[in-house]
Amino acid sequence: MVKIEPFDTAHHLDNPEVISHYLAEALETGDHKLIVRAVTNVLRASRIADTASTTGLSRTKSNGT
Repeated sequence: MVKIEPFDTAHHLDNPEVISHYLAEALETGDHKLIVRAVTNVLRASRIADTASTTGLSRTKSNGT
């Protein structure tokens, strides 16, 4: 059985260049809801990275296999 989990954008925002392009694309849309979601994802990515650094764990999630 294949286990499918929801895609989490924050887990893929792992370097400044990717984040910059991601935010630029969101801003170009002019869609306020999309812009807020993008900024929220970047903030979550930062907290994920900080937690990984503090604990010494990887940002990637293990699937148990």
